[in-house]
Amino acid sequence: MTQLTIVLNGQTHKLDQADLLQAGGEGMVFALGDDRAVKVYHQTTAAQQQKLAQFVGVSMAGRLPSAVIAPQELIYNPQGEIIGFTMRRMAAEAQPFKKLANPQYDRQHKLGIPQLVAYLQDIHTTLTALHQQGIVVGDLNDHNLFFLPQNSQPPHTAWIDVDSYQWGGYPCPVALQTFLDPYLYPITDFGEQPVFSEGSDWYAFFVLLVKTLLLTHPYGGTHHSHKSLTARAENKITLLHGAVVYPKQARPPEILSDELLAHFQRVFGRGERPPFPPRLLADYAQSLTECPQCGLHYPAQRPNCPTCRQQTFVPQPSQRAGTLKFRLLLETPGHIVQIWLKPENNYGSHNRFHALVQHNNLYSLIYAGMNGVIDEMPLFTGEPGYRFGLFGHHLVVNPPQRPHLLILDVSGQEPHMAGIVETAAFEGTAVFATTPSYLYRIASGYILRGQMQDGKLAEEMIGTAHRQQTQLWGSMHNDTLAGLHRILGDYRFFVRQPQGETAEFALPLATGESVQEMGVSFNGDGKSAALMLHTRLHHQMNYWQFAADQPPVALPPFGATPATLQTATLIPTDQGILKHKGHIQTLVAEAADYTSASDLILPHPRGLLIQQSQRLYLAEG
Repeated sequence: MTQLTIVLNGQTHKLDQADLLQAGGEGMVFALGDDRAVKVYHQTTAAQQQKLAQFVGVSMAGRLPSAVIAPQELIYNPQGEIIGFTMRRMAAEAQPFKKLANPQYDRQHKLGIPQLVAYLQDIHTTLTALHQQGIVVGDLNDHNLFFLPQNSQPPHTAWIDVDSYQWGGYPCPVALQTFLDPYLYPITDFGEQPVFSEGSDWYAFFVLLVKTLLLTHPYGGTHHSHKSLTARAENKITLLHGAVVYPKQARPPEILSDELLAHFQRVFGRGERPPFPPRLLADYAQSLTECPQCGLHYPAQRPNCPTCRQQTFVPQPSQRAGTLKFRLLLETPGHIVQIWLKPENNYGSHNRFHALVQHNNLYSLIYAGMNGVIDEMPLFTGEPGYRFGLFGHHLVVNPPQRPHLLILDVSGQEPHMAGIVETAAFEGTAVFATTPSYLYRIASGYILRGQMQDGKLAEEMIGTAHRQQTQLWGSMHNDTLAGLHRILGDYRFFVRQPQGETAEFALPLATGESVQEMGVSFNGDGKSAALMLHTRLHHQMNYWQFAADQPPVALPPFGATPATLQTATLIPTDQGILKHKGHIQTLVAEAADYTSASDLILPHPRGLLIQQSQRLYLAEG
């Protein structure tokens, strides 16, 4: 089935799979013209239909804050049953709020504490307005809140999944565990009756604030006996408890004001649920000062910068940690956007690499080896958000929110334009992939493989694509291509070997399980690939590894895409590199000074590459 028929205002509309914007466990969202979207449920209950009809019937959408993307008109199936609603279409540049809790994202996009506080103030204003209308959000979390880039004035947020809000006696049927008030943990069915309150909303808001500013959950860190986050929440053992090991990637708690820390203790340490006073954020914003040495913002009443009051520890080359030897390959004052290994040559197997670095809006291509930087080529100046690929001696540049792929010849001392092509999109982002020899893109419903010949891009069709529903990934080890087709919520993953042999299989997701994030890890031997998924089933988050002819593997939570080896999966954590093999988990090395959960690790013939925001390491066993 490639089309859905809906009835809106007595007129029939056909929704094509190319119009699909998002597919989840509850339903699908399609584009409807340039400025509207339509949400179609997989199935609707009588209670859902009644709630929607009442919401639209009293014109609730017109009374809500502009940030709230609320149901506007009912849609029906040809049999006259309510199956969904229309709503305002969210801006294409909007990003999920959870990205702001990623330190690398904040650094790359130059988002400091003042900008983050401005977004939180906007959310506070909207939440207060919702409560004044008698509406409780219930499932308030960083997945259904979005933000517009910082050039929007004032900083603006967008709220989705409004149909689940609790109001007028209608319950909110869903919740995300990490934002759920611990007093509601015993409840198993949130759809039976209204259980959320303004207090539980303010609890979730403060969780959001802490995650955004401190980069960790209020009950984060590790504890010797209460090992899970929920156990610490139930026992009110917070991040600031003396027995909790504070996460290394988190910002120090002293960046918060004393008033915010006191409120932290009231809510998470003593279990109180007061409204969040708006003056706490206003006073905090006015108190911030910027450290001239490291650039961190913190309250001016602090005697020194919470981060750099002591000299920063910089690991030395070849220093050992646990069973791994860490070699510092690259350090930059900017941000490492991407790296590519150089194929085997006369200098040895993969001893050299390219790195794309951004510093003060200048993008540069660095050529380096095991002993340091060999050459650096300035490319262009631009805002964060450019995406890149490298094949042969040509760099692919994709500008933000554009379908164009600029091909630059980087074989000389300066970059030269070699061509420009367009490609299709997946969820609003241009689809392309590169391997050591080829550029892959999508055009006219086909997957094209291109190679530079006599200064021009020569392409051939190697497969079919679904319009705006196919994603691609390329290996940096050899010319293996991986991809994914999404057809009305069904996902099919494929791996194409350099010789053309292709394996394809459907993802065995559970009913109602929706995909939140996905990425591909290519095996270091260059022969296979694994699809890493972050999914949501009701209020439970799951992490999976899928590979051809293998059963799905459940993984512990991960930040960046893990690395896959022939017999194991490696996941960076704040305690070191976690080796996951079958149901057994072991630490490869207690290397917390070298790794954190936000790092990207990649297989390398000599060990592992650990890519951080400003440093690149080679870890050898």
